[in-house]
Amino acid sequence: MFILVLLTGALGLAAFSWASIAFFSLYLAPRRSSLYNLQGPNHTNYFTGNFLDILSARTGEEHAKYREKYGSTLRFAGIAGAPVLNSTDPKVFNHVMKEAYDYPKPGMAARVLRIATGDGVVTAEGEAHKRHRRIMIPSLSAQAVKSMVPIFLEKGMELVDKMMEDAAEKDMAVGESAGEKKATRLETEGVDVKDWVGRATLDVMALAGFDYKSDSLQNKTNELYVAFVGLTDGFAPTLDSFKAIMWDFVPYFRTMKRRHEIPLTQGLAVSRRVGIELMEQKKQAVLGSASDQAVDKKDVQGRDILSLLVRATSPPTCLNLKSCPMRRYSLRSVTCYLLDMKLSSTVLTWMFHRLSEDKAVQDKLREEICQIDTDMPTLDELNALPYLEAFVKESLRLDPPSPYANRECLKDEDFIPLAEPVIGRDGSVINEVRITKGTMVMLPLFNINRSKFIYGEDAEEFRPERWLEDVTDSLNSIEAPYGHQASFISGPRACFGWRFAVAEMKAFLFVTLRRVQFEPIISHPEYEHITLIISRPRIVGREKEGYQMRLQVKPVE
Repeated sequence: MFILVLLTGALGLAAFSWASIAFFSLYLAPRRSSLYNLQGPNHTNYFTGNFLDILSARTGEEHAKYREKYGSTLRFAGIAGAPVLNSTDPKVFNHVMKEAYDYPKPGMAARVLRIATGDGVVTAEGEAHKRHRRIMIPSLSAQAVKSMVPIFLEKGMELVDKMMEDAAEKDMAVGESAGEKKATRLETEGVDVKDWVGRATLDVMALAGFDYKSDSLQNKTNELYVAFVGLTDGFAPTLDSFKAIMWDFVPYFRTMKRRHEIPLTQGLAVSRRVGIELMEQKKQAVLGSASDQAVDKKDVQGRDILSLLVRATSPPTCLNLKSCPMRRYSLRSVTCYLLDMKLSSTVLTWMFHRLSEDKAVQDKLREEICQIDTDMPTLDELNALPYLEAFVKESLRLDPPSPYANRECLKDEDFIPLAEPVIGRDGSVINEVRITKGTMVMLPLFNINRSKFIYGEDAEEFRPERWLEDVTDSLNSIEAPYGHQASFISGPRACFGWRFAVAEMKAFLFVTLRRVQFEPIISHPEYEHITLIISRPRIVGREKEGYQMRLQVKPVE
């Protein structure tokens, strides 16, 4: 009898709890929100709102549906029904990014990034972020990047060599059937350019960033490359399920060791160990055997990013490099810069895919590049190629490395103007959105970059020529460091490595297109963007094979 009473009470408590959650998420939370008058989709889950729909769909797919039905600015249901502001409006993007320190990353996004990158400029907020940024920006200035271009070009040449070797091994017929030659492995399997580009960009960042030879292009089992594949690709499934949302909402779940965290832990351990080794090498290069000898910052030689960081963060004279402030910044910078490497490799991979899909664009770009009569052009010479510039901008627009930006309002009250007014639930025209403290903001960068309001009716089309035409007022509506697009975001939290990334992409394109051409494999698979921190390519219908980009790589005819 006593057990029956307990069981009945437990069931009653559970029913009451779920009823309370349903009442709060369906009725109370939306009506208490300043976003109540905005239109938006209904809940699909009492607890997770619309989050599971977004996470389980292809990148940008749900946001595109929302925009089509409700306009450029809307609200959807977050955890426990809390309304989330979702907008592709350029004025909303500009406002939130300009006021970045009043709109920091929310708890879940910050925890994900902290796991993947540790504490540093990516996860820091407020004064801590300003301090990190002030120290690290000079290492990626325009002048600093110019000096790195020879490294980009040399590694680009090595990348081409390795892809051609891989292609040559597969470019043999596997037999004949009924008198007909069978397709080669190059035609059916192709070369996984994602893997090769990832290795090349890691080698670039290791050399340009830390004067460190990782040699991951030559060594397929390179420890650092394997670790960072686990660090980024291995983390992708973490937010794909209800359990992941529970991990953020219920602190107890964060104490549970999940299998997805194993490659993360290994990746962070390797990056930290490499960082310590690099610091010790730099210290010995400066001090030699006399580790207690005083050293002037001018004694620290080298143009790599680590050397620039040492000079930027050390006092005029330092008795022991271990006690210098630069030590903690340099260790954190290893993971930060290598994550930036992953961004570059992702965009380059999608660039090669775009070229394989459009022979006319590939031929036009190759023709322009071949007008330069040297194998080692300067950055100024690369920047003087208009179609190359247009191609890079268009690729970044349609295939941004990070498709979303999530923020949380810290102001008690704020008013965000709209470039595109929307119709409210009550039929009124909304020209600005009132937002209150604690409200989540989700900016779908992937969809902002495909907005017809900004880029015209052909916004979904890959057309580099748009960047050779007159700049319209709608293009100017996006305030960004590069290319009138949201890919590098903007404001005080804009990606300060954008100059490095753009120069690296141009150098790699210059080298590859002079020697090889890209074609789809004969099955012509469909690729989709899969996203957590970074967008990666995956073949539709072959999800279990992981992230890949398989293309035919052939010598230029």
